Formats: sequence, structure tokens, C-alpha cells
Amino acid sequence: MSIVEATSKQGTAGVRKLREQKLANGLPFMISAKELDDNQFYLEYPDGVIKLASVTHMHRDINIIRELSEAETELLRNRFQLTKAQ
Repeated sequence: MSIVEATSKQGTAGVRKLREQKLANGLPFMISAKELDDNQFYLEYPDGVIKLASVTHMHRDINIIRELSEAETELLRNRFQLTKAQ
């Protein structure tokens, strides 16, 4: 395994741990995805709901665009290999 691969695995493990901690503490977790616009991201909530959101950098406001359907949520979880929060 190369240094880059090892570092990537450590980074991924760290992000997964942070996700678990945030959700366990009742806080949403931000998920970034390449196919979204630069100012868009997903917010995963402790109850399992995932919403598409955007940020207005000028005002530092977060705007919820829409809630993902159950099917979209499942696809996103599978894509990023995420388990539903307990």
C-alpha cells in the first residue's frame, strides 16, 4: 500500500468517526458530492433525513433546497457506504 493510499484510508476513517460523533450528539453532518454545484451539499440529520442545501457565502446563510426521497437517500447511503445513524 502506498503512502497516498494509507493517508486516504486514515482520512476516510477520520471523517466517518466525525460523522458518527456529530450525529450521536444530535447535530447534522455535511456531505459533499462532486456532482453538486460548488455552493451545494447534503445535510444528514440524526433521524436519518438527508436534505439538499446550499450556502450563500456573502451572508453565510444555509438554505434548504429540498428533502431527499427515501429512494434518493438510500442511493446516497449506498454510494458513500454510509450506515443509517442509530
